[in-house]
Amino acid sequence: MKNKFSLFVFLFVLGSVGFFIFKAISFEGGPSSTDSDQSLISLDHLKDKGLENLDVKYLDGRSFDLQSITSPLVILNFWASWCGPCVDEIPSFIKLIEAYNGQITLLAVSVDSDLNQMNQFLKGFNISNKNIHILIDPEFIVAQKLGTFKLPESYIFSQDRRLVRKVSGSIHWMDADVKSFINKVLNPKL
Repeated sequence: MKNKFSLFVFLFVLGSVGFFIFKAISFEGGPSSTDSDQSLISLDHLKDKGLENLDVKYLDGRSFDLQSITSPLVILNFWASWCGPCVDEIPSFIKLIEAYNGQITLLAVSVDSDLNQMNQFLKGFNISNKNIHILIDPEFIVAQKLGTFKLPESYIFSQDRRLVRKVSGSIHWMDADVKSFINKVLNPKL
């Protein structure tokens, strides 16, 4: 009987730990599911109405203003310094932004809660292009509102800031198929 009770306690503790790990990995928490469901912006809304200003900040605390972005194409990317696939796609993002010379702006929104760790991480990359904006969403509020629950995720918006594609997971942004898609968004008549 004592062995069954010990097994029950062990399984209960193991299940509880597993549950909390699952919650941490899937970025749930914060608002209750009913709160987040009510504030969730659907992909259809982003396609039909477009992206509105984001409640995110630059690393120095300045507020971000979407209206200041003039590039015909905007990529909104949610990432974190501890996310391996996020790290893998950063070099190709940098090359993409440089290759399109002002036609694309990257809004790289970090969900890191430790900003010192994120700053140390960013020092490893030469991110000096004016069309790459490093922004923060440490509470995962904006990401969750847009329906991002895993990293990395990117949203590609056209000139009118309407969603044209959501990309879940890491991709190589300089891949021929990706560039072909971007060229079609930039030049729909092609």
